Formats: sequence, structure tokens, C-alpha cells
Amino acid sequence: FEKATGFKLTDFPSQVLLGPLKIRYDDWQRDNITNLVRRVYYSIKDTKPEVAVSAAVWQRHRYYFALIKQDWVRWVREGILDFICPMDYTADNETFAQRVQEQVMEVNGQIPIAPGIGAYLLDDEWQFVEQVKIARDLGADGFVVFSYNIAPLKDFLAAIKLGVTSQPTDPAHLAPHIAFHLIDGVRLKDMPIVYGAGDTVRIAAVVSLGLLPRDGVQEVRLALQWERQEGFDQKVLTEGALRPDGLSKGATVRCIAKVPEGTVRLVARGIVRFADGAAQPFVRRGPFVKGIPKRELNKLMESLLPFRPPSRVPRPIIGIVAEGWNAERFEELFRRWGTVFFVKVLEPAYWQAADVLVMPPLRDLREMTYQRAMALRDWVEKGGRLLLLSEACGYRAHPNLFPEVATVKGEQAIARLRNRLQTLTIDARTLLLQPANGKVRWRADGSAVVVQGKVGKGRVVMAGVRVPPQGDEPTWQGWKQLLPSLID
Repeated sequence: FEKATGFKLTDFPSQVLLGPLKIRYDDWQRDNITNLVRRVYYSIKDTKPEVAVSAAVWQRHRYYFALIKQDWVRWVREGILDFICPMDYTADNETFAQRVQEQVMEVNGQIPIAPGIGAYLLDDEWQFVEQVKIARDLGADGFVVFSYNIAPLKDFLAAIKLGVTSQPTDPAHLAPHIAFHLIDGVRLKDMPIVYGAGDTVRIAAVVSLGLLPRDGVQEVRLALQWERQEGFDQKVLTEGALRPDGLSKGATVRCIAKVPEGTVRLVARGIVRFADGAAQPFVRRGPFVKGIPKRELNKLMESLLPFRPPSRVPRPIIGIVAEGWNAERFEELFRRWGTVFFVKVLEPAYWQAADVLVMPPLRDLREMTYQRAMALRDWVEKGGRLLLLSEACGYRAHPNLFPEVATVKGEQAIARLRNRLQTLTIDARTLLLQPANGKVRWRADGSAVVVQGKVGKGRVVMAGVRVPPQGDEPTWQGWKQLLPSLID
């Protein structure tokens, strides 16, 4: 770690387990895993280019990125996988749909994606069929079944043979590789690339052989088109016929197209003709694109600017990190005690207007980089007030950014909180804090639950009470009573 980063450690491992340096250490661990994947990929391609390299990866990539140091979205972006199989094993169809939608949008046509279905968890073959349908409807390129040794598997496969697998097909990755490029557009997480409806966009598709045999392809014919859903409502944008000499180096198909209103997907459909006379149809799905009215596009662009409060607004001005769990619910609660805005990007320019910055546990741990953590500490040291909630205090996948205030020593269920003046009823789980230089504000069963400490000219409050996963849980009644004391 010291050799790779230049950091000199004087107190290992404490320095890389607590404080912002943990993030840099995690980055180094992720880099090591990515380097291994990269070496495996290129070693295989140097030996047998037609061999497919895939990975079965953890489903909650935005969390396990930090917890197990697996950055599979980077592997996709770098092109060191031919297709990806997230292990979306769950018996809850709603959870399955949520996971697949996030993953399909993250991959966004860079390589094929085949979600893994945990057949061993499902009630019957019809739930299996439903999860296959969910994956197809959300734009996945296929599916993988786990596991092969369960007794009802024959019934499961017989059920999908009535529909999805009733006809022969070819896996999406056994096709030409196509890198789709669209100029401009607004690119936000969990959203298609956004344009004004009717805008013209320059499109380039770089087509190469991919996993096709190097000496057997005679011609690749394809059409680029907008598609609404699984081939319906198509609009062909351009067509091309490509020869092997161009494909070996990467042949480019270009066009200029108008963006239709609503959500479409850029798709390449075509056929590969081989020297022996055989032919193979293929589909390669590219990025999602959304056309919206110009007025909505202007509003979207304005919403991405940092918040600038008017000269006279109720104080305190409270910024809530939009990437935090239940940020919308906290915005609703804090609104009664001041002026509230969402910090949509975790960068200093976006939180500078706040008197108090509220950070719930992050939904996407990739947002907390080492540079952002250091900028946050700098802001506090210069006088900012920071409220860290639940796991954001430094628990599990979250780094502890202020170990000089307190550290997390455990977790337990509680029924009430106490301080010198009052008792609050709150039926919840909470993190137990070990104060360092901070002072205890609230306790539960004798253990510290809320700790406040000075950092430079500023102040950090750590509140260990777990954030309810849903916005309508009874625990929120306790939060309503607790929150005013955390920002005064």
C-alpha cells in the first residue's frame, strides 16, 4: 500500500480502518482485484480470443463495492469482461426487479448482461417464469439459472420452454462486439441519456468481431434503430454491410438521428454470414435514450446547479445528502426547523450553502471518495456543522470520517433514549458509540448513542439510531422528537 500510494503508515492497521485513509486503502484493495480480473482477461484473449470471459458478481454493487471491494461496473467500463451475470438471487420479485433495473441501467449496453435467477429460492416454476419475464422486460440480454441440483429444476425448464426458450437462439455475447457512442446528452445515474425531444444526435457504432471466429466470417449486415421495447415500435436509423478486414480493426457505422419523445433504446439488429454458407442473426442492445420537452430539459439542467439561498431565509439552512437513505423523509421532517435543500452532488460547491449538512447512510458508497472525504473534513474544520446518521457514523461498509469524535462499538435494540433533561420513546435498533473526544448527548441502557464533538472550528454529531428502511414505519415518530436536538 505504501509503495503504490506514497502514504507512510505509522499506526497500521488503525490508520486504514478508521478515518478517510480507509477509503484510500479500500481503493487500493479494489485496484488489486481489478488488476487480477484484467490479467485473467488479457491472458485468455492472448491465447484463445474466441473464449468468453464472464463473471458472476454480487447484486448490490453500490454497497458491496465498499464492503467486499468488488468494482464490477469498472470491469464492464474497461471492457475486461465479455458479459456479466449479477447474482440476483431472491424470492421477492419486487427486489429482483429493482436490482435488475439498476444493473441494466449501469451497464447500459456496454456488454450483454444476464441476471442470475436463484431458482432454489423460488416457490414454483411460475415464479421462475415471472422473474425471467421481469429480466426481459427491463432490457436484460439473457438470464442464468442457479442452481442445477434442485429437484424442481426440470419443472422450471419445462415451463419456460412453453415460451421464452421454445425456439433455438444464440446467446447475446456470441455476436459482433459493438461499442455505441452518442454525442452530448445529460448523463445521470439511474437514468437514460437525456436530450431534448427532437434534438439531433450524432451516433457512432464501432463494430468488431468480438467472440466470432477470426477466419470464418464473410460479412456482417446490421441496422441501427430506436426501439421502444423488445423490438416493437422500431425506427431504422441506418444500415451497413461490413467485411472481415474492417471488422478485425473495428469498423464504424455512423448516422445522425432525431431523438424521439419518451424512452427508447439504441439497438443493432443484423445477421452474420459465414464462409461456409451458414448465417446467424444477432441483437446487440445499446444505451437507453430519453427525449423530453425543451422546457423540462431546461428545468433538469437548472436542478443540477448548486443551491444558492436567497438573502433572507429561515435559519438554519440544512443540506441533506440526496444519495442518503430516506433523504426525502428527512427533508420533510427538517423543513419545520429551517430552510432545507438537497445536496445532489457530494462536492463542496453543492454543500457550501448549508449551516448544517445531514448525511444519512449512503445508498451508493461510490459517492464517498477519498478526495470528497478530505473536503468534508476541511469544511467542518473551517466551521461547518455535520450530522452523521446511523451507518454513516462509520459502520459496516461506511468509513468513519471522524474517529476523533467517536467510534462504533456494536449494535442493539432499544426502547428509549435518555439525556439529563428528557426521555424519548423510540423502538429501534441503534449503533452503540464509544466517545473519543466527543461528549455524549443521548444514551440508551447506559451506552452512548448520540455523541457530539468539536473538529477545528466546526462540530460533528454522530447519531447511531438506525434509519428506518421505509418512510411509514412507527420509528419515525421517535425521530421527529430526536431531530431538533441534533441540529440545535
